[in-house]
Order: sequence, then C-alpha cells, then structure tokens
Amino acid sequence: MFNRFLKHKRGVSTIIGVVFFVLVFIGGFSLISWEIMRYDEYIGTVNERNRFEWERQNEIIEIVDMSVVDSLNISITNKGAVTAHLVDLWITEFNTTVNWHKLFLIDYHVNSGDTISVIGADIDIPELDPRLTYDVKIVTERGNIAVGTYSYSESVLPPQPGDYPTIIIGALMLDLEHVRYFSFTHTFNRLSNYPEGIRGFNVPATTDLAFGCFLTNVDPANRTIVLDQHSLMWFTIPVSDVPHNKWWYIVNVADDGTISSTYSDIVLEHGETKLIVFASDDAVNVSGFGRQDTPKGGVSVSVFLLFHGTIGGEPYGQNIPFVSLYIQP
Repeated sequence: MFNRFLKHKRGVSTIIGVVFFVLVFIGGFSLISWEIMRYDEYIGTVNERNRFEWERQNEIIEIVDMSVVDSLNISITNKGAVTAHLVDLWITEFNTTVNWHKLFLIDYHVNSGDTISVIGADIDIPELDPRLTYDVKIVTERGNIAVGTYSYSESVLPPQPGDYPTIIIGALMLDLEHVRYFSFTHTFNRLSNYPEGIRGFNVPATTDLAFGCFLTNVDPANRTIVLDQHSLMWFTIPVSDVPHNKWWYIVNVADDGTISSTYSDIVLEHGETKLIVFASDDAVNVSGFGRQDTPKGGVSVSVFLLFHGTIGGEPYGQNIPFVSLYIQP
C-alpha cells in the first residue's frame, strides 16, 4: 500500500494543493465579505447619525403661551421641518426660594407648523398656584428643549374708570378692586412678583409685606398732584392686646421690584393713573427703608390712605378711608 501511495504521490500533492487553495480563497473571500458588511454597517450608522442630527437641528419648538387656572395649560408651536415628539415636562416653582422641581412624563406629537394648546391639562399638579411663578421646560425625544416662564399675568394697569368699583374723594380716585400686596424676595428691599403682586383682601399675619393701589388724579381744577415722603397707608387694629395702629410709608420701586433707598416725589398729572406702593416702616428719607410686618391674625383692620405733598404747587394733604383687610390666622 505504501508503495502504491508513493507511486501516486504527485496526484495526492495536486489534491492537497487544490484543497489548500480553496481554503485560502474561502478565507480571503470571507474576510473581504466581513469587511464589506462592517463597512456597510458603518455607512448605515453614519447615515443614521447624520439623519438624526439633521432632524434634531430642524426640530424647533417654542412655548407660546402658558396659563394656570384649574390646571396647567401650555401652548407650543413646532416651527421646524419635522414632527416633534414631546416626552418630558419639567416644572420648577419660584417664589422667594425654589420650592419644588418635578418631572412629568408626557406623550404629544406636534407636526411641522402646528400648535397644540393642551399640554399639561391632563396632568394632576395640585401644588400649582396661579399667583406664583414657574419655570417650564419641555423636552423632545430628540433632546431639544423649549423653555418658558409662567408669571401671574394680571394687567399692570386696571381697566378704564367705570369698569370697576372706585371711590372719588377730593382730587383723587381710588381703585377698590385691584388692591394688592407683595411679599419680599431673599433680597431685603426687593418685592416678589412686582408689579402684579397678589390681589385680594385677605393677607397673612405677622409677615413682612408691602401694599399697592391705583390712584388717578381727577382734580376738577386740572392741577398736578405731587406726593411727598410723608404719604402713607395706615391700619387701625380693633384689638386691645397689640398696638392699635400700623403704617407703611410710600416708596419708589424700580421695574424689577427693588425699593429705592431714597424717595423722590411721585407726580400725578391730571387724568394720570399710577400704581402707588407703601412698604417702609418710616419715611425713607428720614431713617432709610425698613420692612413693616402685618399684625397678628384673626382680625379685620380698617385701612386709610394719608397723602401729603402739593397740588398745583400749593400745600396738599388728604386723608381717605380706603378698604378693609382681613388678617388671616
């Protein structure tokens, strides 16, 4: 047998060579095929990534309106070229400090060019108070974010006279409906949520507050009224175990709610309406600004406005009975 094998060894060598060549060819082909597959996967990944980046860059969402009545209601517009899938809603409450920060899962699709106005309406958020301020962020599935801030949206100025209860005494008309109070931020002399404040006739007890009301100059002789630093709001408190009176002096307030450390006379031209703020425990130019707190709770107080200054360049002083407030327990 061995001799036979030696006799035919050339044929066997040929067979072995062919087998080896086939194995090398198959191995090389497999490697090339594997390389092609990996390359195709890489190109597919790159194309998918490029498509995602294009869609993300062309997904443009914007919060156009927010309201808080019985629930949160957000209107959002898709200004981009692709449909946006909204998945996360973040809400942060801001007042004097950050009170809470929460995530709510949502599921809304907004087509390109569309606006939807029901976002948040189906979410139970019992902590929301329409008189406070909230930061809102809406996140899409692609990671884009729309940011908005809800603030109490009452008009800074009241309606036209005749559309709300007023009282006219002497040369001044007082708005009896849009009375408001302000709390303070962490900054000593800065009002929170100015100029909207919190409208109402129930106020918290033993709390540093400021008060605001609208005055209109209705002098029959069309004269200019100037209010000096001695003008104030005065509480009379009908109890025997605490001081019977408290007062808040007139102040100047900047647009951001900061109370000035000095007082400049407030000028009311004939027919002009202004929001007047009372916040200091003494005349600012006499002893500087100081906060004043409300009395203890469970009582109603009568409120008077004492105005001092000039009218038509002549000395002026007027005491006006205003409203009553209830100091909450």
